[in-house]
Amino acid sequence: MNFYNSNKLKSINFDINPNDESLGIDTLLIKLMCPGQMRLCSSLLWTTTMLTSDHLRTGDNEASWMYYRFNLISELDPYFYSNYSVGGTYLSIVKDEPKNAKKLFEKGLKFYSKDFNLNYYAGFNDLYELNNTADAKKKYQAAYEAAPSEAYKLRIANTLSKISTEAGKLEEAYRFLSHIYKNSDIDNFKKGLEIKLYAIKAELDLNCLNQRRRNCSQHDFYGSPYLLKQGIYVAPRIWEPYRFKGKKKGTH
Repeated sequence: MNFYNSNKLKSINFDINPNDESLGIDTLLIKLMCPGQMRLCSSLLWTTTMLTSDHLRTGDNEASWMYYRFNLISELDPYFYSNYSVGGTYLSIVKDEPKNAKKLFEKGLKFYSKDFNLNYYAGFNDLYELNNTADAKKKYQAAYEAAPSEAYKLRIANTLSKISTEAGKLEEAYRFLSHIYKNSDIDNFKKGLEIKLYAIKAELDLNCLNQRRRNCSQHDFYGSPYLLKQGIYVAPRIWEPYRFKGKKKGTH
């Protein structure tokens, strides 16, 4: 990327490689190269990060180049709201880095402590990705108080009432992720979300179908019909149950 010195009209060139090399970038050096232009630099970094983003799962105890990039942006511009809301959700849901997502969310909440979306997204990460009910309750309560409508308040109250049980969590997870999916225009982000949306819908639908309940959905996330094999309904694609981190996952 090129950043321009307005006095000399010469470009300062430095490359940031979207892989492991990027995690060694000295934040102070970047700040020195962007005197008086922190917001411009952070915006350019954000744009290139989204353009080069991926949906490869990193792992529970690792940190991807994207985490370091989001963290760098937060140092350049601590008030960059989308860096926390979108970046945190990306790490949580797509990159499979809930611990790093928690760090980023909570960094943002220092500046936007009463923000509905940040508390709601961070609460989801605490509950569904980290199984941290204590922190989830605090964030969901803050989201409840800042909810933009009675419908949201009702949904959050329902989640709070079931927060210590398994009942209803898959339905809530599907509603939450569907909302994020429908409101995102980042292709790689959406591809990562599709994997989890497919799994949740498949589990809900197949449980319904195989228990011979009424009004079950007959089609998977992509619109393909479920298959009936030896009297048992199965999905046409391989999927893994969506569960809290630390719980054993099987393959269907």
